[in-house]
Amino acid sequence: MLNVCLISPNYALRDEFGSPADPPLGIALIASVLKKNYNLKIIDANALNLNFKDILKKLNEFKAQIIGISCNYSPLHNAAINLAEFIKKNYSPQVKIIAGGNHASALAEYLLKSSQGSIDYIAMGEGEEILPKLLNALENNLDLSNLKGLLYYKDNTLINTGKAFISNNLNSLPMPDYSLLPMKKYLRYNIISMRGCPYNCAYCASKIISGYKVRYREPEHVIEEIKFLLDNYGHKHFWFSDDTFTSNINYNLKLLKKIKENNLKITWSCLTRVNVVNEELLSNMKETGCSYISYGIESGNQDILNKMGKKINLQEIKETIKLTHNQALNNTVFLSSVIREKIKKLFKTLLI
Repeated sequence: MLNVCLISPNYALRDEFGSPADPPLGIALIASVLKKNYNLKIIDANALNLNFKDILKKLNEFKAQIIGISCNYSPLHNAAINLAEFIKKNYSPQVKIIAGGNHASALAEYLLKSSQGSIDYIAMGEGEEILPKLLNALENNLDLSNLKGLLYYKDNTLINTGKAFISNNLNSLPMPDYSLLPMKKYLRYNIISMRGCPYNCAYCASKIISGYKVRYREPEHVIEEIKFLLDNYGHKHFWFSDDTFTSNINYNLKLLKKIKENNLKITWSCLTRVNVVNEELLSNMKETGCSYISYGIESGNQDILNKMGKKINLQEIKETIKLTHNQALNNTVFLSSVIREKIKKLFKTLLI
């Protein structure tokens, strides 16, 4: 079997943002899908604070034949390219390197061109759908042009094979292979209950990967993973890293009911929008251990919100923050600025 190594690069802004909090869920899930047919290794260089030489030593020990690099966030753009260049130069110029993740999918052509040949393929979309087919094709020297979700060069021609298949059934996916991760290094668990987002914010990559298709895991499926983590790795905080955790309030109430029925004494937090919560939901969230909610507010100026396509207004922001505080829940907010946003408008955001 081929030796396949998946790498989460070391995050360049460690000093500013502190130690890594979360397991790299994406590559752990991909590893779980691939492990039936390949020898798998994950190198979480971020959690282990590894430099390039450290990674090289691990690649040599494992004798990696295919390498995947996670490029989930924009700050990893240069890190992924630099790591790929180092591997090609110091490990093997022939080894095939695949990059994937949110940033890689959203800016695939830019990433591939910027790598100047160090990255061979970009997996555009959900890796567990793309990687098994790509690895099979590479192992058996098959034509890649019919495999959806790939960007690569062939004879100096850029080939884009189109959008990858998106599975409707998240329950068919295996649990991420946590055994390949240094679980003691993480400050919290990272878990998802859904994928996709029904909104169309201008700055977000979700629609590029999932379109507007929102898919949910059965609540029992989520509970099973929570129990597994608690039983095998102990009590830590849970971070629901869904794009919009409360996009379906009825689903959330069912999930929270299952948490209560199973007497799960956990703390957890999530990311969502101010226009998709209500008092009943917030009360149930508090009761089941939610300690804080991160709201994607982005701006305190209505013109800027409209330009971003947020589809929220300032009154909704104020009312939701008040409702959240009434439930004794903490909240954080995501704020972002846009090109040519004036200083006066930025001050309005700070004063909201």
